[in-house]
This record gives sequence, structure tokens and C-alpha cells, in this order.
Amino acid sequence: MNLQIRRDVIKVAALLGAFIWVMDGVLDYLFFMEGSLLGLTFTNIPPHELYIRIFWFSGLLVIGIFASRLIDDREKALADKEELESLLRAVRNVNQLLVREEDEEKLIQRACEELIEARGYEHVWVALLDESRNLTAAAQEGVGEEFEELLERIEAGRSPACIKEPLADSKVFTVKDPSSTCKDCPLSESYKDH
Repeated sequence: MNLQIRRDVIKVAALLGAFIWVMDGVLDYLFFMEGSLLGLTFTNIPPHELYIRIFWFSGLLVIGIFASRLIDDREKALADKEELESLLRAVRNVNQLLVREEDEEKLIQRACEELIEARGYEHVWVALLDESRNLTAAAQEGVGEEFEELLERIEAGRSPACIKEPLADSKVFTVKDPSSTCKDCPLSESYKDH
């Protein structure tokens, strides 16, 4: 959540607590107790009234903090939902391509384009290898000239970690920081700001 919104929610709760504090002092002055308005509100508050006001003020402050966290959680959930929806849209679009497109190279090129369009990626690339791990087809969208160097390395058997690791192990391989994980990859420079 925007930090300013979180602060505003807490400020509103604190202001409401301060308002109740002052109104309780005014009501005490007008209807229930003897003394000056300033004294009953701020300087000469009876112990029981002080306890009640502190309780209300701190309670409203806690409610404000809790509400700001709820708003934060809701915004995160909405962002996660949008992320999941865009992922599902991309999967649907690529699945439709799998059914319609028969040409392997056109298929992976369109898949790259769909992923950029549906997910908002800056660049996407796909390399298909046969059972002997020889490059059979490749496509990219938004990568640029470095992609050709990557393909040359793959064909020479010098694949970067993002290709070696998944081939060595059937588990999902995720690269969180490509600029440091894939230093030997010609594309690593393009990942520095991501």
C-alpha cells in the first residue's frame, strides 16, 4: 500500500480519538462536572475520565493501524489476483496457439509475442532442443542482437545456467536475479535494471 495512504488512515484514527477526547471534556464541562473547560479537557482531568479517554484514544489508534493493514492486505490480494489473471490469460492464449499453429517456429514466435502482450514482459525468448540437446528452433521478442550470441553459445554446448540447470534436474528452475546468476549469459546485461 502507498505509505501515504497508510499514514492518512492512522492520522484519521488519531484525529478521531483526539476529537472524542475533546468532546468528552466539553460534555463533562456542560453537563456532568464542575470546573473549567480547559481543565476538564486537558489539565485537570479526573482519573476515571483520563482512563476512559486514553482507552478510547488508544483503541481508535489500534483500529486505525489494523484498518491500514487490512487495506494493505486487500491491495496486495488485488495485485496478486491481477497477476494471476494475466498469467491465466497468457496460458490460455498460448494454449490456443498450440491448437491452431502447426509450424513450430511460428508457434514459438507467436508464443513470445503473446507473453509480451498478456504479461507485459519486456522481452521473452524460447529455445527448443531435441533429445540430444541440439537446438532445433528459437524465437524471441524484445531481446535484440544478444539473442544471436546466446544461440551460438547453445549450439556450441556452452549454455547458460537457465538452460543447464533445468536440463540437469526436472525441477522448476527460477532465476530471481539474472544479472548475477547468469553472468556468463550474453543477455545478462539486459537484465541489470530488472
